[in-house]
Amino acid sequence: MERRELLSLGGIAAMAGVFAAGEAASAQGAGKKVIRIYADAEGNSHVEEVPITTKTGRVFHAAAPVPATGMTYAEYGSSSTEDWHRAPGRQFSVSLSGEIEVEVSGGAKHAIHAGDIVFLEDLQGKGHITRILSPVTNLFIRVPENFDLVAWASGKV
Repeated sequence: MERRELLSLGGIAAMAGVFAAGEAASAQGAGKKVIRIYADAEGNSHVEEVPITTKTGRVFHAAAPVPATGMTYAEYGSSSTEDWHRAPGRQFSVSLSGEIEVEVSGGAKHAIHAGDIVFLEDLQGKGHITRILSPVTNLFIRVPENFDLVAWASGKV
């Protein structure tokens, strides 16, 4: 098996684990969401929560497969801040541990906890600020530039 295939499988397995962790919340009616960070036409960044639509299988609920083009594992120390920056590419950030705060245009802040899935697509404009509040471990899973998060999350892919 080629390295790219292993990375894709690893990313898919990691996302499956995060989705599985969200199933308890889903069973209670909360459902899993993706925290989307994006830029509007004026270059201002925004954050929104996009619910993930799943289809019922015999044993579990699953969303459509996500095409992955690469994966990076990263660890961050506590109490650090990365000032305004843009995402390097369209990618999921799966928080495995720790606490993060993201700030977007207008000063809106959003907490990111272990188990959260973030989709970064603020490739142009102002970008966002990332504050590491406690030691963090993340998986970044890059997707093709034409990947449509909203269509995928709504089950239309």
